Amino acid sequence: MALLLDPEYPEQLDRVSKIFRSSNPVALPTETVYGLAAPLLDERAVAKVFALKGRPKFHPLIVHVLNWEMAKPLIAVQDDLALRLVKYFWPGPLSILFKKSELVSDLVTGGSDSVVLRCPEHSVFRNVLSRWDAPLVAPSANRFTGISPTDCLSVLKELGAFGLEAVVDGGESARGLESTIVRVDSEKKISVLRPGAVSIEQLKEKLPEGVKVFKEASKEVPGSHARHYSPAKRMLLLSNEKDFKALSKSDLSEMALIRVLAKDAKWLSGDSFRAEFVLSERNSDLEAASALFRILRKLDESRVYKSIAVCETSDQGLGAAINDRLRRAANQS
Repeated sequence: MALLLDPEYPEQLDRVSKIFRSSNPVALPTETVYGLAAPLLDERAVAKVFALKGRPKFHPLIVHVLNWEMAKPLIAVQDDLALRLVKYFWPGPLSILFKKSELVSDLVTGGSDSVVLRCPEHSVFRNVLSRWDAPLVAPSANRFTGISPTDCLSVLKELGAFGLEAVVDGGESARGLESTIVRVDSEKKISVLRPGAVSIEQLKEKLPEGVKVFKEASKEVPGSHARHYSPAKRMLLLSNEKDFKALSKSDLSEMALIRVLAKDAKWLSGDSFRAEFVLSERNSDLEAASALFRILRKLDESRVYKSIAVCETSDQGLGAAINDRLRRAANQS
């Protein structure tokens, strides 16, 4: 049975380092979702991350660092625009794709010559990084393509039966949505490879005039699988009123509806479903993002509903990342 560690007790955080030294991963809280952490330079421990998650070896991992000084030895090429992003968004939920140095193994990057780096802001994860004094890989602490966990009990349900040794209880994840991943293409162009907890609008606010931000579908970063963040139950993405009207009364009687914002999809009749859940009654994309995976997991575990229906929200702000997760979660391929 996996240990549940309390970060308020230093001796329990000492246990994390002991587990790392035995080449085993530990689940840690971050401000986005819980991560399955292991020492970057210990390939045996990294291999166990893949095994615990049931993750294909070609799917890369995000590397977490305490600060820029810890990041520099992992990077082959640095540029001014990337440093500007580091200055404004680290610590925080922005991950940046860099050309990797020889210190980073191909196992971590899925054979790519690039590595994704992030500097988390969660105090518990930063405490662990400071104690370990070396980078950690940390993909989300769930089985591959499953719903990302935002609390320690969800981690235990996901990975406890697969040999997880310990999880550190850091409470509910504040943001509840994975980091945004970007690549600096030139002094005038940045590509968003995975939308996440930093919106495109927030990126543009901190970039020099003339720098363009583009969205790009990429298979070289985590979270790019067509089906991801997915419940075990059947999940339908309703794009318009026609999709809604095509549902039978039998379907509706056993289906839960998730509406992202209270103002979304007024053509949907919530009364027709078994139940309706609104991620944010106040129409806050931040509140909706923090609730998304928690509500998805709640409905997936419930015996009341046989299926889940969702509808997209506006792509403004964090809506783009929320919609990305909904599309992948509902993809049955």
